[in-house]
Amino acid sequence: MEKKKAHDLNSDKVLLRILLKKLGYEEEVIDKVCEVIK
Repeated sequence: MEKKKAHDLNSDKVLLRILLKKLGYEEEVIDKVCEVIK
């Protein structure tokens, strides 16, 4: 169960990165957002 949860969170992060990139955010901003989510 735990492994699946972590994996889901990871794919969510990837989707979030793609979304933020499409919205035109800078890499640095995306990295900061992902840091906060951790």
